[in-house]
Amino acid sequence: MNKGLYSGDYYNDYRSKGHFLKRERGERWHQYGYWLRYINRHYPGNCCVLELGCGLGYFAKVASRAHHYIGIDIALFPLQVARSKDPAINLIQGNALKLPFQSQSVDTVVAFDLLEHISDPGSSISEIYRVLRNNGRLIATTPNVKSLGNRLKSPTGKSVPSMYKDPTHVSLLDREEWERLFRGRGFEISRVATDTLWDIPYSSRLPVILQKSILVPFNISVSYIFGGLPWLLGENLIFVCKK
Repeated sequence: MNKGLYSGDYYNDYRSKGHFLKRERGERWHQYGYWLRYINRHYPGNCCVLELGCGLGYFAKVASRAHHYIGIDIALFPLQVARSKDPAINLIQGNALKLPFQSQSVDTVVAFDLLEHISDPGSSISEIYRVLRNNGRLIATTPNVKSLGNRLKSPTGKSVPSMYKDPTHVSLLDREEWERLFRGRGFEISRVATDTLWDIPYSSRLPVILQKSILVPFNISVSYIFGGLPWLLGENLIFVCKK
């Protein structure tokens, strides 16, 4: 993973404001709200939550209010932005392939859209397993190469799936390959799901505004209420793994 790739330019799209809710595009409050409730249910007291690839600190902002939160990112720029929002949040520059934590020291590891950026994700998964306490959980999301969007679009066509537009996506694997990696490192997979269709537009025959007006509210509702769906055709795979 080349940390020099993750400069300010890389985060421009994440920091731009959406047209509907006027939030930064990377601030997926609906997704974070569900997973924070999930963590609260399994760890009703204050637990240690480690986020890998914490980026601009969106999840950090909500998780640090309820738990002992630690965020780690390989790049300095996003950490500086996150610290400017809240200097009290515990943020560390480091590599997911060699985590600077003792074995069995963390209750929950969160890795939102991280593993696809690592050329050897299996080694990172091994590190996650090492630092998790017994019965600890990993919550991970990563692009779904078998999504409905990928079937409707083409990596080399006029309408390209967004997962192929990011040159730092070096490990785009299918569900079966990820499951082998998780199980091969000792994890028990307790849930596999996907989110919905957010990679708009999907059709040139329907106005983009119409597609957004239907799919965006649906995506927000599903993410906030259910976390994901068992249909396995959404744009991101969701894994919950237990040590």
